[in-house]
Amino acid sequence: MDKKLTHIVGTFLIKAEGAFLNGSTSEKHEGYDITTPKTMQEFNNRIPYVSAQAWRHWLRETYKEEYPCDPTTPVETTGIDTGESESKEKYTTKKVGLNIDPVLYAEHDIFGYMAAKEGQGSKGIKATIRSSPFQSSILMSVRKSGWEGIDKGFVYPKSIAISLYQEILDDVTGEKSKLSEKCRGKINEAKSLLKQDVSREDLVKMLESKLREILNEISDEKEKKELELAVRKIILAVPSSLPYTTRFYNTHLQGIFGLAYHRIGVFRNAGDREELEDRLIKEYEQKQVVERVLTNDKSATIYQIKDKNKKIERTEKILRSLAVLRGGAKQAQFGTDVSPKVMIIAGLTCGNLIFNDLFEDAKELVTNPREQKTGDIFEVVESKVMGGTRIKLNTLKQIIWDYADRIVTPVYIGIRSGYLSKESENELIKWIKDPQKWQEDVFGNKINTTPTKPEVESGTTTTGKTAETSNVPEVYLTSPVEAVELLLAEVNKLENKDGHA
Repeated sequence: MDKKLTHIVGTFLIKAEGAFLNGSTSEKHEGYDITTPKTMQEFNNRIPYVSAQAWRHWLRETYKEEYPCDPTTPVETTGIDTGESESKEKYTTKKVGLNIDPVLYAEHDIFGYMAAKEGQGSKGIKATIRSSPFQSSILMSVRKSGWEGIDKGFVYPKSIAISLYQEILDDVTGEKSKLSEKCRGKINEAKSLLKQDVSREDLVKMLESKLREILNEISDEKEKKELELAVRKIILAVPSSLPYTTRFYNTHLQGIFGLAYHRIGVFRNAGDREELEDRLIKEYEQKQVVERVLTNDKSATIYQIKDKNKKIERTEKILRSLAVLRGGAKQAQFGTDVSPKVMIIAGLTCGNLIFNDLFEDAKELVTNPREQKTGDIFEVVESKVMGGTRIKLNTLKQIIWDYADRIVTPVYIGIRSGYLSKESENELIKWIKDPQKWQEDVFGNKINTTPTKPEVESGTTTTGKTAETSNVPEVYLTSPVEAVELLLAEVNKLENKDGHA
């Protein structure tokens, strides 16, 4: 029986050394406020993470940047500009993306949506809801301790500068001022410069120039001295700095993702919930863009986009965007490349996010036991592990073996050369080059990666899987971007073979 592709799942690793990608609340540090990243408690450690919502936003924006010609959801507001300052609705964005259309907008199709309606659940009014076909975990730190760094700096807020210059000009035009009424009137006119949207440095230059123009018109020496003093104060006065301290991290962030491939371009209306609104069904059926799908599910009506290329096209674009992911908070200050440095990806017949918890920080591993033969004697020796991040290779092998019957495509492992620890990279290369010994000790059984008839000692593993009933998928080692491209080529091959996946 042919295995049909229904899901694409994977994991990836981001290098986040000297990074601040997702902020939390401020805390106190040495008596000053400090900006902190999001952290979570794991046993005795607090470790940094990036929320799923945050990096999904990165992915959505990366997709828009990579494919600017694709239609994107317009931002719509419920605010009404009445021209009255007391209007609570003025310039608001209480509702965005009101025009829900998963046929037109790929981002609606992939990331889902929810639009509450007044009176829904009664009088035949249905809620428009689509759970996201794209699943995502948080990005969690691989390093459990020693990740924290503190960046101390200072800022000079322009608002403080304006208040300071306002105070200087108020003093020179106040009741105790020795300036004439005419001169004070001109200085009050100069105060309008404080409303200009310019830098502090430019503001100082503009104020100096204006005040010197007034000086040239003054003949009284006492008035001149008083105004010259005000000019010097503005030139020399620098507003007090404010401490600006940031807690950042030195770690690597791992995340998992899944794409329900079989749901792309397919919309289910059932009960009081609909994924495709009636108005869109009528419009797109008339244009022969969507069609109703025959199904045994009597509780739902299912529609799909007729152009089968749309599904693969949208899948290609979102996965290619993930391979070159960019985004994150405080990029001007920390400039972090968030594109995956390791990517493991494959197509499945099920929605299990199987490639999880596959990375560890080698800097926390002190020794590596191995067997060494001296003459006729075998002994266990301890060797130092080289620093860097490691793939839990035996865990990965076990996953592939357990899900061999559900993995439709080869498993593609993309790594950026030199990113993993040297030992882990060599171990991975050795495994790929010698498939006959790729998994020597998974539950005490030897198997190989030949896609047909893997050999198993004693005929059966501890899980009851036999050589006659299991096919182990091929495994390819490449770069992260190429891993996605190879997977997409395989998906295209399955589409062309079956007409559907």
